[in-house]
Amino acid sequence: NILLPNKENIFTIISALENLSSSTGFYISNYSLTPSLEKKSGEVEVVVNGFGNKESFMKLLENYNFSSGRLITMDKLNYNIANQSTIKLVFKFHTRKSPKLKNITQVVLPEKKEISWLDKIISKVKINNIIPVDSSDILYRTKPNPFE
Repeated sequence: NILLPNKENIFTIISALENLSSSTGFYISNYSLTPSLEKKSGEVEVVVNGFGNKESFMKLLENYNFSSGRLITMDKLNYNIANQSTIKLVFKFHTRKSPKLKNITQVVLPEKKEISWLDKIISKVKINNIIPVDSSDILYRTKPNPFE
């Protein structure tokens, strides 16, 4: 429900912009919303001005639609090579009322060969955050009645 809320409010937009800025390193100096917070289209247009180095800007472009916690699309980007101090972006925040989402009638599940292909990729990726736990290492007493 956070990714695609039923109804828009300014607090979720501000929170998403803060998440976007902190996860990419791109500093958002100011932003402005459309006069009516939620149009009939289910989209809210937000004009964002910000700045950052080349790495943070590229990270923003690569991850803006994933790292904010909201479904966001980018309509416009104004970048002046001569004056890199401010970059202007126009984002659209979507809600469940968005007409672009109403045309989706079914979810297509992957085929078995696609699942096995993904499993092969996952087996090759080393994930450092997962520590295997042996169930014999967990020492605790069980009770037949948990209320005793």
